Amino acid sequence: MQYSQQNREPNGCIQTLVISRLILAMLMIPMALIIGAIAAIILTFYALTIHPLLSLAVIGVCAALIVGLAKWEARRVAKQYPKDED
Repeated sequence: MQYSQQNREPNGCIQTLVISRLILAMLMIPMALIIGAIAAIILTFYALTIHPLLSLAVIGVCAALIVGLAKWEARRVAKQYPKDED
């Protein structure tokens, strides 16, 4: 008995890999934000040990990065989901 290639479904291993890749792709941005926030806190405390004004500079750079990320995300969401003009 022969099976045709068109009727075969992919095996479970390939489906598992595809699902794992999709989940990791969805979680990559939140994971990067969490790791970046922890790194910023550590860098701020390290800069505070050197000089207090240096830690303020680190906080300012982090704030600028957060504002830039928020603007980028707002543009991306607006492009992906345009408003209805009724």
